[in-house]
Amino acid sequence: MAPIIFALLLTLLLGLGGCSAVRIGYNNAPNLLYWWIDGYVDFDEEQSLQARATLDALHDWHRRQELPAYIALLQTLQAIAPADVTPQQVCVHMTTVQERLRALIAQGEPGIAALAPSIKPEQIEHLGRQFSKRNESWRDKWLSGTEAERRERRVKQAADRYEDFYGKLDERQLAVIRASVASSRFDPRLRQEETLRRQQEALQALRQLLAANRSETNAAAAVHTVLQHALSPPDPAVRARFEAVTQDNCRAIADLHNSTSAAQRRLAITALKNYEDDFRALLPAPR
Repeated sequence: MAPIIFALLLTLLLGLGGCSAVRIGYNNAPNLLYWWIDGYVDFDEEQSLQARATLDALHDWHRRQELPAYIALLQTLQAIAPADVTPQQVCVHMTTVQERLRALIAQGEPGIAALAPSIKPEQIEHLGRQFSKRNESWRDKWLSGTEAERRERRVKQAADRYEDFYGKLDERQLAVIRASVASSRFDPRLRQEETLRRQQEALQALRQLLAANRSETNAAAAVHTVLQHALSPPDPAVRARFEAVTQDNCRAIADLHNSTSAAQRRLAITALKNYEDDFRALLPAPR
């Protein structure tokens, strides 16, 4: 169940990996996501057919219903890009992305609930092992080394992402990123703890479905709870800390954008327009 949640997130974000790959990646999303999920669950033949049908239907819905919303957001971002922005403006657009994510998960929820009762004990164990591998890789990347080394990795990751839009950043702009990273309330250990909680909740939900004779009613309720908790941690203290990090991210994006030159902003507008053109090309033909 949890890998399918992650796959839904990938569906939303797939087009942001580089303009040249958007159309190919989006058109092949159901197959790519199927193989990614299968690596976690190891579907049997019947489950494979069901999963593929679910992903195909979700992809068709996404193309018809969600791509227009992406295009509208990209147009809005192009309109505000020439001027400085406030953290509050950035957070408004982050909220729009979160709303699209919630719509995607809500649309995919019935398909996940239909598939979940068929998961076998050995598949749950396989899923747990895959989680462990993923967690070890994440720890190596974000929890290893000194605090200074971990911060520098975050600076590099942020700089790489910004340069996809603004082009080469100068030393002054890299200093802006370093200051944002230094002041951020992001805690990789808290992030890891929440990831472990989500994984264990998903595994426990699947085990409980087995114990309850795979009731479809129980499956729908369990899937809904896991998905909602994936979107918003049930612990108010954890939720508040994540919301604080979101506010920090909005400020970091605004600070970096406001440090850019007119030429860099034109590059960003061009990149956004390229994404818009790609998404327009991916819209279904009028009926």
